[in-house]
Amino acid sequence: MQGSISNAGDAEVVSMAFVATVVAGCAGGVVALVAHRFATRYWKMGPTINGALAGMVSVCCGCDALYPWAAFTAGAIGSAVYLALSRLVLRIGVDDPIDAFAVHAGAGEEWRRRAFNNSTNPTNTAMRSIRYVMKAVRHSHNG
Repeated sequence: MQGSISNAGDAEVVSMAFVATVVAGCAGGVVALVAHRFATRYWKMGPTINGALAGMVSVCCGCDALYPWAAFTAGAIGSAVYLALSRLVLRIGVDDPIDAFAVHAGAGEEWRRRAFNNSTNPTNTAMRSIRYVMKAVRHSHNG
């Protein structure tokens, strides 16, 4: 991680941050769009935009250290976490018309914290993310 962009050679780090953020946002938007379409049988822009936001929020802590494939994976999973939390919030009756809680607490805080765990090694981060998701899927089928 680096705290400033005023040194020579920082353009590469900044460009990696831009690419990772955009790729994660695109992955999150597509996952939300397709998942919402399959769940409800119609297209809706709100969940797609929130899915893109969730994807971008899910990589913001390590965007300068992520490869594009790892950003894609994290953004897609962050969007899925957003969708699940959004349905839970509706089910328990919390009034959140723009899904701010699901985007920022679910995809942002919970998913990002568990997946990245303050690691700056992109390969370890991506593998940890995949292991976490597989563990969550296994737990949801067993319980």
